[in-house]
Amino acid sequence: MRLLCLSGIPIPPIPLLPRPKEQIWPNIESALRVPFPEIDEVKIERIERSCRPWDFDLMKTHCDDLVARYDDGKPTIMVGHSAGGIFACYIAERFERTEVLGIVTICTPHRLMRGLYPRKLKVRNDVGIPIISMGGIIDLIVPVWATKHRQSCKHKRFWATHRRSFARRPDISRAIARIAKKEFARPHSRTSL
Repeated sequence: MRLLCLSGIPIPPIPLLPRPKEQIWPNIESALRVPFPEIDEVKIERIERSCRPWDFDLMKTHCDDLVARYDDGKPTIMVGHSAGGIFACYIAERFERTEVLGIVTICTPHRLMRGLYPRKLKVRNDVGIPIISMGGIIDLIVPVWATKHRQSCKHKRFWATHRRSFARRPDISRAIARIAKKEFARPHSRTSL
Protein backbone atom coordinates (compact mmCIF):
# COMPACT_ATOMS: atom_id res chain seq x y z
CA MET A 1 0.00 0.00 0.00
CA ARG A 2 1.20 3.48 -0.86
CA LEU A 3 0.92 6.62 1.27
CA LEU A 4 0.91 9.60 -1.09
CA CYS A 5 1.49 12.94 0.67
CA LEU A 6 0.78 16.11 -1.28
CA SER A 7 2.01 19.52 -0.19
CA GLY A 8 0.19 22.66 -1.20
CA ILE A 9 1.33 25.88 -2.79
CA PRO A 10 4.47 27.45 -1.29
CA ILE A 11 3.39 30.41 0.79
CA PRO A 12 4.94 33.72 -0.22
CA PRO A 13 6.63 35.50 2.69
CA ILE A 14 4.10 37.25 4.92
CA PRO A 15 5.34 40.25 6.91
CA LEU A 16 5.73 39.52 10.64
CA LEU A 17 5.23 35.77 10.17
CA PRO A 18 8.28 33.50 10.23
CA ARG A 19 8.88 31.35 7.15
CA PRO A 20 7.76 27.80 8.01
CA LYS A 21 10.61 25.33 8.27
CA GLU A 22 8.92 22.37 9.91
CA GLN A 23 7.34 19.69 7.81
CA ILE A 24 4.19 17.86 8.83
CA TRP A 25 4.97 14.69 6.87
CA PRO A 26 7.24 12.87 9.37
CA ASN A 27 4.50 12.95 12.04
CA ILE A 28 1.74 12.00 9.59
CA GLU A 29 3.77 9.13 8.15
CA SER A 30 4.71 7.61 11.50
CA ALA A 31 1.16 8.00 12.85
CA LEU A 32 -0.49 6.37 9.80
CA ARG A 33 1.91 3.42 9.86
CA VAL A 34 0.39 2.29 13.19
CA PRO A 35 -3.17 1.59 11.98
CA PHE A 36 -1.99 0.82 8.43
CA PRO A 37 1.10 -1.44 8.84
CA GLU A 38 0.71 -2.56 5.22
CA ILE A 39 2.08 0.82 4.05
CA ASP A 40 5.28 -0.13 2.26
CA GLU A 41 5.86 2.98 0.15
CA VAL A 42 5.70 6.64 1.13
CA LYS A 43 5.85 9.35 -1.52
CA ILE A 44 5.94 13.05 -0.70
CA GLU A 45 5.18 15.35 -3.61
CA ARG A 46 5.62 19.12 -3.67
CA ILE A 47 4.64 21.53 -6.41
CA GLU A 48 7.48 23.66 -7.72
CA ARG A 49 8.42 26.68 -5.60
CA SER A 50 7.61 29.14 -8.38
CA CYS A 51 3.88 28.28 -8.17
CA ARG A 52 1.71 31.08 -6.82
CA PRO A 53 -1.89 30.87 -5.57
CA TRP A 54 -3.24 32.02 -8.95
CA ASP A 55 -1.17 29.62 -11.14
CA PHE A 56 -4.05 27.23 -11.88
CA ASP A 57 -2.51 25.93 -15.11
CA LEU A 58 0.70 24.99 -13.28
CA MET A 59 -1.33 23.27 -10.53
CA LYS A 60 -3.30 21.29 -13.11
CA THR A 61 -0.11 20.26 -14.94
CA HIS A 62 1.43 19.16 -11.61
CA CYS A 63 -1.64 17.05 -10.80
CA ASP A 64 -1.77 15.51 -14.28
CA ASP A 65 1.91 14.54 -13.93
CA LEU A 66 1.13 12.83 -10.61
CA VAL A 67 -1.82 10.96 -12.15
CA ALA A 68 0.50 9.65 -14.87
CA ARG A 69 3.17 8.68 -12.33
CA TYR A 70 1.00 6.96 -9.71
CA ASP A 71 -1.90 5.40 -11.65
CA ASP A 72 -0.25 1.99 -11.45
CA GLY A 73 -2.88 -0.07 -9.63
CA LYS A 74 -1.28 0.08 -6.16
CA PRO A 75 -3.80 0.70 -3.32
CA THR A 76 -3.20 4.22 -2.03
CA ILE A 77 -4.08 6.46 0.89
CA MET A 78 -3.74 10.13 0.02
CA VAL A 79 -3.01 12.95 2.46
CA GLY A 80 -3.04 16.54 1.27
CA HIS A 81 -1.98 19.60 3.22
CA SER A 82 -3.42 22.97 2.22
CA ALA A 83 -3.98 23.03 -1.56
CA GLY A 84 -2.50 19.52 -1.56
CA GLY A 85 -5.91 18.32 -0.36
CA ILE A 86 -7.51 19.69 -3.50
CA PHE A 87 -4.74 18.12 -5.56
CA ALA A 88 -5.52 14.78 -3.85
CA CYS A 89 -9.20 15.01 -4.83
CA TYR A 90 -8.27 15.97 -8.40
CA ILE A 91 -5.82 13.07 -8.73
CA ALA A 92 -8.09 10.49 -7.05
CA GLU A 93 -11.00 11.13 -9.38
CA ARG A 94 -8.73 10.75 -12.43
CA PHE A 95 -7.08 7.49 -11.41
CA GLU A 96 -8.23 4.61 -13.57
CA ARG A 97 -6.23 1.70 -12.13
CA THR A 98 -5.21 2.84 -8.65
CA GLU A 99 -7.70 2.24 -5.86
CA VAL A 100 -7.75 5.16 -3.43
CA LEU A 101 -8.74 3.81 -0.02
CA GLY A 102 -9.28 7.27 1.42
CA ILE A 103 -8.25 10.91 1.36
CA VAL A 104 -7.24 13.05 4.34
CA THR A 105 -7.24 16.80 3.75
CA ILE A 106 -5.52 19.07 6.28
CA CYS A 107 -6.17 22.83 6.28
CA THR A 108 -7.42 22.59 2.69
CA PRO A 109 -9.35 25.56 1.20
CA HIS A 110 -12.29 23.48 -0.12
CA ARG A 111 -14.78 26.33 0.41
CA LEU A 112 -12.54 29.38 0.41
CA MET A 113 -13.78 32.08 -1.98
CA ARG A 114 -16.83 29.94 -2.78
CA GLY A 115 -14.72 26.94 -3.69
CA LEU A 116 -12.38 28.81 -6.04
CA TYR A 117 -9.63 26.18 -6.10
CA PRO A 118 -11.82 23.12 -6.74
CA ARG A 119 -13.76 25.12 -9.34
CA LYS A 120 -10.68 26.33 -11.22
CA LEU A 121 -9.11 22.85 -11.20
CA LYS A 122 -12.45 21.26 -12.15
CA VAL A 123 -12.60 18.98 -9.10
CA ARG A 124 -16.02 17.46 -8.59
CA ASN A 125 -17.56 17.43 -5.12
CA ASP A 126 -18.55 13.78 -5.44
CA VAL A 127 -15.24 11.96 -5.78
CA GLY A 128 -16.85 8.83 -4.29
CA ILE A 129 -13.96 8.08 -1.94
CA PRO A 130 -14.03 8.47 1.85
CA ILE A 131 -12.70 11.93 2.67
CA ILE A 132 -11.70 13.16 6.10
CA SER A 133 -11.20 16.90 6.35
CA MET A 134 -9.29 18.65 9.12
CA GLY A 135 -9.04 22.32 9.97
CA GLY A 136 -6.95 24.44 12.31
CA ILE A 137 -8.97 26.72 14.57
CA ILE A 138 -6.13 29.25 14.75
CA ASP A 139 -5.08 28.89 11.10
CA LEU A 140 -4.37 32.37 9.72
CA ILE A 141 -4.12 31.16 6.11
CA VAL A 142 -7.19 28.95 5.57
CA PRO A 143 -10.09 29.68 7.95
CA VAL A 144 -11.45 26.58 9.66
CA TRP A 145 -14.92 27.05 8.12
CA ALA A 146 -13.38 26.72 4.63
CA THR A 147 -11.69 23.36 5.31
CA LYS A 148 -14.74 21.07 5.28
CA HIS A 149 -15.14 19.10 2.07
CA ARG A 150 -18.78 18.78 1.05
CA GLN A 151 -18.48 14.99 0.93
CA SER A 152 -16.48 14.53 4.15
CA CYS A 153 -17.47 11.45 6.07
CA LYS A 154 -15.75 13.14 9.04
CA HIS A 155 -14.66 16.72 9.68
CA LYS A 156 -12.47 17.50 12.67
CA ARG A 157 -11.20 20.81 14.00
CA PHE A 158 -7.97 21.04 15.96
CA TRP A 159 -6.53 23.88 18.01
CA ALA A 160 -3.84 24.29 15.40
CA THR A 161 -2.15 26.69 13.00
CA HIS A 162 -1.77 26.06 9.28
CA ARG A 163 1.43 24.04 9.53
CA ARG A 164 3.47 24.50 12.72
CA SER A 165 1.02 22.77 15.09
CA PHE A 166 0.78 19.74 12.80
CA ALA A 167 4.59 19.60 12.60
CA ARG A 168 5.24 20.04 16.32
CA ARG A 169 2.36 18.10 17.87
CA PRO A 170 2.42 14.39 17.03
CA ASP A 171 -0.80 13.92 19.05
CA ILE A 172 -2.71 15.62 16.21
CA SER A 173 -1.23 13.20 13.67
CA ARG A 174 -2.13 10.25 15.91
CA ALA A 175 -5.73 11.52 16.15
CA ILE A 176 -5.87 11.83 12.35
CA ALA A 177 -4.58 8.24 12.01
CA ARG A 178 -7.24 6.91 14.42
CA ILE A 179 -10.00 8.69 12.50
CA ALA A 180 -8.61 7.45 9.17
CA LYS A 181 -8.53 3.84 10.33
CA LYS A 182 -12.13 4.05 11.54
CA GLU A 183 -13.54 5.87 8.51
CA PHE A 184 -11.56 4.09 5.79
CA ALA A 185 -12.61 0.68 7.19
CA ARG A 186 -16.32 1.52 6.80
CA PRO A 187 -18.06 0.44 3.63
CA HIS A 188 -18.39 3.41 1.29
CA SER A 189 -19.78 3.16 -2.17
CA ARG A 190 -18.71 5.51 -4.94
CA THR A 191 -22.33 6.50 -5.51
CA SER A 192 -23.39 7.09 -1.91
CA LEU A 193 -20.93 9.85 -1.11
